[in-house]
Amino acid sequence: MRLTFHAFGHPNVTGRHKTTLEFTKDMHMGIEADCIIGTNADFDSAKAKAFIHYCKEHHIEKAKAIISVGDESDSVFFLLNMDFCDEKEMVIRMGRFLSPRTLGVDATKGAMHLKRELIEKIKEPGQEITISITAV
Repeated sequence: MRLTFHAFGHPNVTGRHKTTLEFTKDMHMGIEADCIIGTNADFDSAKAKAFIHYCKEHHIEKAKAIISVGDESDSVFFLLNMDFCDEKEMVIRMGRFLSPRTLGVDATKGAMHLKRELIEKIKEPGQEITISITAV
């Protein structure tokens, strides 16, 4: 099972947060939002919940997100939060803090650990980002 959606780059992306990365449906972001690596995200919360339900039914706890822009990509592994239900934001955390907007915890990377070449491409306004999440 796979969950795929898109987000877009923004000139204020810094990718400096040490423990989290985030995709938001907001179109704008401030420079202080150092965990956001994609704006104007088009994820469907119902599809995300269906993905999580599938994983829960099949006793799958881990997932992998591949973040791609053109020929640059990076991946992060994490444990799924079976209670994810946010309509606006999707957060992946290296820590264990859970909230409705937390898709995953115990992640292998935060925003600052992503390839700098990928972050540079994401800084381009309107750059399309593809996020593909698979159960592992």
